[in-house]
Amino acid sequence: MDTHPLTAPPAADVAARATPGYLAARVAQLEAQIAQERAENARRLREVEPKLQEFRTTMQALHQKLKRGTEERDEAETRIEAHLDAIASLHGELAVAREEVAASQRRIQELEAVAAPREADAGTLAEQAARIAELETKLALSRDRVAQMRDALVAERRNAKSEPLTVEADPDDAPPPAAAAPAPRTVDEGFPEVPGLTSEGLAERSAMGTRFRARRAEDRRAVWVIVLADPLREADLRRIDAMMQSRHPNLATTLAVAGSDCGPYLVLERTLGDTLHEWIARDGLPPERTALSMALQIARGLRHAAFHGTLHGGLSPRSVRVAPDGHVQVEDAGLADLRPAPDEPLRDARFASPERLRTGVAPDARSDIYSFGAVLHFLLTGKAPFEGDAVAVERAQKERGTPDPRALRACVSREASGFVTTLMAIDADMRPGTWDQVLVDLERIVNVETDGTPDSLRGRVARFVALHPLVACAVAAAPLVAAAVWLHFAASALPPVR
Repeated sequence: MDTHPLTAPPAADVAARATPGYLAARVAQLEAQIAQERAENARRLREVEPKLQEFRTTMQALHQKLKRGTEERDEAETRIEAHLDAIASLHGELAVAREEVAASQRRIQELEAVAAPREADAGTLAEQAARIAELETKLALSRDRVAQMRDALVAERRNAKSEPLTVEADPDDAPPPAAAAPAPRTVDEGFPEVPGLTSEGLAERSAMGTRFRARRAEDRRAVWVIVLADPLREADLRRIDAMMQSRHPNLATTLAVAGSDCGPYLVLERTLGDTLHEWIARDGLPPERTALSMALQIARGLRHAAFHGTLHGGLSPRSVRVAPDGHVQVEDAGLADLRPAPDEPLRDARFASPERLRTGVAPDARSDIYSFGAVLHFLLTGKAPFEGDAVAVERAQKERGTPDPRALRACVSREASGFVTTLMAIDADMRPGTWDQVLVDLERIVNVETDGTPDSLRGRVARFVALHPLVACAVAAAPLVAAAVWLHFAASALPPVR
């Protein structure tokens, strides 16, 4: 029977507990309890450790997700700010466009108000329009004669100089032999009888047919009218449709295609200005940066044509027009594929790619890229990369390889020369494959600034020597003259020898 805690245990129990055996048993009992509790704690610890490790892993994963979420939020905020800036810019452009539209509408209303009282006198307006058309035709003929006289005067002045500018002679500029000269055609001989088109000059023969200078009556726009020698095929119509879609500021646009009593004809935009060959013959070679900027306009136009599936096929300085304000346009894009005879000689083989000169090889965009490099070679040096007909050019391409513009003109920079040699690689696989790559490389060269490296310093010195030889000789001789003067005074200051 248990005793109450406040009640003192019997003396017999106290004596029993005081014995060594009781104490040892009690100690053993307590040690057993402690060992049992330790084992239980160790078991519980083993159970908790995996859960703790899993908790740590989960916390690390949550921390990483939180970090990624923060980065994504920052990127999203950056994109949102960029979009907001773009939207603000578009709002500004839209406001400007609306103001321009409003101004145009006001101008149209003013013109309609001015033109309204004159509608009653339609007969007089028709007579005035006919008179204006007649005067414009005479003016165009006068301009052609003035241009011919100017070219003849430039040629005479160039021949009279002691060191004339060496520009390639265009084979088509030379007059035909007297025995082979055809009878002159009248202005309207062979011109299609089409309402709205007025002829302006003598006919010109081309590989595709007969070409006329003309104007459209509706907007007085200068155009070329090409009466084709052969009927158009289905593939030709698809090409012409692609050409009509290729509208770009640096491309002469194909405006229409139709048929007449003279046969099918094309209406093409006629660019005002001289051909690249005529422009260089009159004004001389441009600075390198100007030449590269003009080449950039040519490349943009050809890239746009290639985007619509149109290859030029016959790019040369004669197919590039330079307006008086420096604007450049490429003519005849895609017309080479409309030639009636595939074996007909190229208009100018000096600028044709090796694969274009070989028969049975279908050219691609890389062929136009080669011709573009040849035109840039002409812009930088004033000379075609090769001379002669197709056979001579093909043989020179095999024997001499890719020409280097610096061999003809030392002031051409290494960057521009290397770019030209890359474009004119004889192996088509070594050229840039797309016009996008050409534009990226050309824009980098146009926008590059001289950084003072040894190579660019040598280029500047070479260009200075080529442009100012007398000044360069004087600068080179100045140290020698200074040394001679110093030796003279030094010798005068020495005591005489006795």
